[in-house]
Amino acid sequence: MAAKHEKLLAGPIAVEKVSGERPHYSTFFRWTHYGIRLPNGKRIRLEFVKAGSKRLTSVSAVRRFFNATTAAVGESQILLENVDEDLAKEDL
Repeated sequence: MAAKHEKLLAGPIAVEKVSGERPHYSTFFRWTHYGIRLPNGKRIRLEFVKAGSKRLTSVSAVRRFFNATTAAVGESQILLENVDEDLAKEDL
């Protein structure tokens, strides 16, 4: 679950701030509900909170999700540590 200090956004918007592309809501729903199955059989789910019928997440949660899925498949991991700093500079 997203930490208390993390700013919550609509899921696809949070993903867009990290990846530059806004996924369809059904993609975001799959990531939060079913997760992604890794080669070792484990599943990783995107952290979220529910506010009524909406699923909200944070930029940090998306970054953790992307880093975990990248590391799990053995690719060279691109750490997205500076995303929050970059967003603060852009006042997003």
